[in-house]
Amino acid sequence: MHAHVSSGSLLGVEAIDVDVEVDVAAGLPTFQLVGLAEGGTRESRVRLSAALRNSGFDVPMNRRVVVNLAPADVRKDGTHFDLPIALGILAATGRLPREALARHVFAGEIALSGELRAMQGALPLALRARERAVDALVLPAANVRETCGVLGLRVLGAQTFNDVVAHLRGEATLPTADDVQVEQPSRQRQSRFGSVSTPRLDMAAIRGHRHAKRAIEIAAAGGHHVLMVGPPGSGKTMLATALHGLLPDWTLDEQLETSAIYSVAGIRLDGSLVPSRPFRAPHSSVTLGGLLGGGGTPRPGEASLAHNGILFLDELPEFSREALDALRQPLESRVVTLARYKRAVSYPARFQLVAAMNPCRCGFAGSRHRVCRCQPRSAQAYRSRVSGPLLDRFDMVVSVPWIPCSDTQNGPTESESSAAVGARCRAAKLRHAERCHDEPIHSNAEIGNSPRDDWLRLDDKSASVLERATEKFGLSGRAACRIRRVSRTIADLAGDDHVTEPAILEALSYRADGFLEEET
Repeated sequence: MHAHVSSGSLLGVEAIDVDVEVDVAAGLPTFQLVGLAEGGTRESRVRLSAALRNSGFDVPMNRRVVVNLAPADVRKDGTHFDLPIALGILAATGRLPREALARHVFAGEIALSGELRAMQGALPLALRARERAVDALVLPAANVRETCGVLGLRVLGAQTFNDVVAHLRGEATLPTADDVQVEQPSRQRQSRFGSVSTPRLDMAAIRGHRHAKRAIEIAAAGGHHVLMVGPPGSGKTMLATALHGLLPDWTLDEQLETSAIYSVAGIRLDGSLVPSRPFRAPHSSVTLGGLLGGGGTPRPGEASLAHNGILFLDELPEFSREALDALRQPLESRVVTLARYKRAVSYPARFQLVAAMNPCRCGFAGSRHRVCRCQPRSAQAYRSRVSGPLLDRFDMVVSVPWIPCSDTQNGPTESESSAAVGARCRAAKLRHAERCHDEPIHSNAEIGNSPRDDWLRLDDKSASVLERATEKFGLSGRAACRIRRVSRTIADLAGDDHVTEPAILEALSYRADGFLEEET
C-alpha cells in the first residue's frame, strides 16, 4: 500500500516542498530510502525501527519498504524527515487514515523512545507552509514558539510520536503555540555560535570623544561601515557597543529574515524570534568558514548571523588575510554564496561592518602620551595586513585618541544619552524612507546600488570640493561614492533636503588618505 506525506527541506535559508512517498509491499524484507538523502536522513531507518517499536507499533520487518523523497534530484539532509517517514509507514500499513495526512506538513526528529526532538530550520519551513496555505504544520513542541511570528499559519506542537498519531486519529488534539510549554535550553544546547544576547551601553557613559561619537551617530543613521583606529583602551569597543543601541527598531519582516538564519544554523532562541538586531563579535581566530559559512552541509557563518545588525571585528589586522578579503564581496552584494559539489546555497548578509584596530602592534604609533616600541618597518607590516581594497569599502575611518584617566574622571559629565541621539537617527531614517519609499533600499549606505543616483547629486560648489579632495587624496571612484552617501546621511541628520558643502566637508573628515599615520 502507498502513502503520501508532505514535508520540506532547506535550501539556504529557504524551504522547498518535499513529498515523502512510502510504499509497503510483500517481498524480501528491506528498507530502501531514495531521493538523494544525505547522512542524517539515511540514518532515519535505524532510528525509526526502534522508535516505532518503543511507541507500541509493529515494525513491518517482513515487508519491502521503499521511501522516496521527491523531488529526487535535490539533495536532502536533516533528521526532521523522521516524523513524515514514520507517519507514512503507519498510513501505508493501514494503521493510520491516509486522508488525515492531507493538507498537513510534518517535520521533526524522533528519539528512540518516541519523543520528538527539536530540529533545525523550523522557521523557514513554517514560512513555506504559509505560502502553501496548508491546514496545519506539525512540529516538535520545542520548535513551535519559534514560529510565532508567522501570522496566518496554524502550527501544532507534539511532545511524542504517539501524540501526533492520536491527533490524526481524532483521539486527541495537539496544542498550538500559545499552549506549548517550552523547555529552557541549556547553554551548551543553545548555540554552537555563541549567545544571541546583545550588549547594552548608553552613549552618556562615554566621556569625551566628541568627534568619534558624532561619527557613530552618522553610521547608525545611515548604516555605514566604520573603522575605528586608536591605541589600546581608548574606547573603540565601547563606541561599537553604543552604536548597536542607536540602531532603529526593525520590522517584522526583518526579524523573520534574521530568525530564519538562526533557525537554519541550529541556534536555540528559547522558542521565540531573535529579540533585537544582532551584534556579532567573532574572535580574530575565526576561520573563513566560520566567518562566511561552510561545511559539507553548508551552514551560515557570522556574516549571515549578523544580517540586519552589526558585525564587529575587533583587532582587525589579527584576522586572517583570507577571511578579511573574503568579506569584500558580501559587503557589496549583501549575500554570501557557498558553492559545494552539485549544490550552491546563498545566505543573506546585509550587515553593518564595524571594525577596530591599533595603528601598530604595540598600539602607540604617533601618540603624544606613550612611546611606540615598534620599528617603522614592523608598524607598516602590521597596518598592511588589512588590504587596500577592504579599507576602500569602509565608509568612515575614525580616529579614537587615548584620553588620560584623569580627564575622564574630572572632565565634564554632560553627554547626550542614547535616547536623544537615537531620536535624531530615527528622524534621519524616516527622511530616507520617505525619499526611497519606492525602492528596496534599507539605508543611505545602499543608495549607490540604485539607479536613482540623483539622490546623491551635489550642487556645483559641493561637487567642486569633492573633486579637489578626490585628486588630492587619490580616492577611488568607490571611495568618492561612499563620501557622497555619508554626506547624504549628514544632510538627513541636519534636516536638509539637499547635500550641502558643510555635509561634504564633514564626510571628507572621515575619509582621508594616510589616516593610519595620523596621530591617534
